[in-house]
Amino acid sequence: MLYRENQNSFSMEIFKDPPAEYRGVPFWAWNTAMTKEDIDFCLTVFRDMGMGGGFLHSRTGMDIPYLGPEFMELIRYAHEEARKLGLKAWLYDEDRWPSGFAGGLVTACQEYRARYLVWSPLPLRDGEIPEDSPKGSTAQAVRSKNRRLLGIYRVEGKDGYLQNYERISRGGEEEEGLWRAYVEICGDNPWFNGQSYVDTLNPKAVRAFIDSTYEPYRELLGRDFGEKIPAIFTDEPQFTPKGRADAIDSRRPVILPFTDHLPELFQENFGFDLLDCLPELFYEKKEGYSRVRYCYHELVSRMFADSYCRQLGDWCAQNNIRLTGHLMKEPLLSSQTAYVGEAMRAYAGFQIPGMDLLCDRREFTTAKQVQSAVRQFGALISGDTSFRETGRPPWVSPSGRPIWHGHPWKERQKEIILPLFSTSPRGIGNIN
Repeated sequence: MLYRENQNSFSMEIFKDPPAEYRGVPFWAWNTAMTKEDIDFCLTVFRDMGMGGGFLHSRTGMDIPYLGPEFMELIRYAHEEARKLGLKAWLYDEDRWPSGFAGGLVTACQEYRARYLVWSPLPLRDGEIPEDSPKGSTAQAVRSKNRRLLGIYRVEGKDGYLQNYERISRGGEEEEGLWRAYVEICGDNPWFNGQSYVDTLNPKAVRAFIDSTYEPYRELLGRDFGEKIPAIFTDEPQFTPKGRADAIDSRRPVILPFTDHLPELFQENFGFDLLDCLPELFYEKKEGYSRVRYCYHELVSRMFADSYCRQLGDWCAQNNIRLTGHLMKEPLLSSQTAYVGEAMRAYAGFQIPGMDLLCDRREFTTAKQVQSAVRQFGALISGDTSFRETGRPPWVSPSGRPIWHGHPWKERQKEIILPLFSTSPRGIGNIN
C-alpha cells in the first residue's frame, strides 16, 4: 500500500518527518548526456532538500537515444540508487511532451500519426502541401501532402447564418464557391524528432504507444511497480486543436480533429451520416442549435477519453502502477473543448489525476475540478506540476514567502507537488 500512514491516527512525529511518498516529487529533467555520477549527485540533493524522489523526465539536451539500452540502464540505476537513499523513482512516459508519440517511435508509422479534417474553399491537388505550418510542441496540425477527399459541398448563407447546404457528387466539382472536406495525415515536425504527434483518437495508435513505452518499463522494473515505483506520468495528451470558422462568407480553411474510423462510429452512435452534414460543424444555424455539432463534439471527447486516458489507466491498474499526469489546456471550458473535449471525463482514467500550475498563476477552478475528480472517481490524491521561471524554488516568492497555489492548506496534504529540477544549466528552471 502506497499511503499506509493514512490508515493510522495522526502522528506529530510523522508529520514533522514524513515518509518519501508524502513529500514533494520534482520533475527531474534529464537534459544533458546523463551519467551515473549525475544521478548520484541529483538524488543526494533531493534527499538533502527533503524531497521524496523524482520523476525521471527526458528533456531537451539529454543526448542519449530515448528508450535505448543506455537510457533504460540509467533508469534502472536511478531507481536502485533512489531506494538506497529512501527515495522513490516515479516514471515519465515520453521524450519531453506531449505524451503519446514515444519520441517518434510510434509515429514513424503513418497509420498512427494524428489526422485532422480540413475544410477547404479550394481543391487540393495530390501531393500539394498548401502552406508552411507553424511547428511547435503541441498537436497543432502540420499540413502535409497525404490526404483523401471526404466530400464536396454547396453551402448557402443568409444574414450571417447557414441557410442551406448539400453534399454533391464529384460531377459538380468544377462549380465555383464549393467547399471540400479532406482527412489529412499530420506532417513532420522537428519537436517530434522529425515525426509527428500521435492519433489519440485511435485505440490502436495508443496501444502502440503502450507497447513501445509502458511495456519496456514493465519488463525492466515491473517487479517494483506499486509501493516502490508508485506511478507513471503522462504529460499533456491532446488531439489536433479545433479551429473555428469565420463568417459564413469567409473563404478561410478550418481544421478539426478527426480519425479514419470517426464517420463509422458516428453512424453507429447517432444513426446518421456525419459526412452528409459537415457544414453544420462550422457555421451557425439561425435556430441556434445543431444536433450534428453536438454529436460530433460529444463523440470526439468520448473517443479521446476512452482511447487514450482510459486505455492507459486500465493498463496501469492491471500492472499495479498508477497513472498520473495532466491534460493539455485544462483551465477553461473553451480551451478544454478545443484540445481534449472535456477534462473531467478524461480524468476518470487516472488513478492520480493532476494539473499544471505554472509561474504562480491563480487557477482556482482548475484545482477544484481535479479535486472533484479525486472524490468522484475514488482516486487517492492529486498531482500539481509547479514551475517558476525565476530560478527560485517553485514554492518561494521574491519576498521569501510561500507561493499560494490555489488550494487551502487543509487540502494540500492530499496532493503531490512536482517542481522542476534540471540536471544541467542547459535546461530551464534549474534549482541551485
